[in-house]
Amino acid sequence: MTVDAELWMEPKAWEQARQKLADIAMELHDAARPPRAPGTAPVSVTLMAFPMQETP
Repeated sequence: MTVDAELWMEPKAWEQARQKLADIAMELHDAARPPRAPGTAPVSVTLMAFPMQETP
């Protein structure tokens, strides 16, 4: 799954989305097991979400 988007959002919607992303990141970390633990598979996660500044 990949997402690449430049979006214009209302501040409240951005804050809600940012919190959901933070929750997902925590969920992934909580679900992580030691490397090569039985029944696990390696995955890679890269997540970046940040406000941008409009150029004049």
